[in-house]
Amino acid sequence: MRTHHISLLTRDAKQNIHFYTKILGMRLVKNTVNQENIRIRHLFYGRL
Repeated sequence: MRTHHISLLTRDAKQNIHFYTKILGMRLVKNTVNQENIRIRHLFYGRL
């Protein structure tokens, strides 16, 4: 089985984006807010 995408909720979007894009080499696909708490970012990552 191959990973299609990863979806995450985070309070520190800058640190999260750095880790998943620079360290793991993933691509940020979508950046939205969590519908239940708009102060938390909902980030989607995909493979390069």
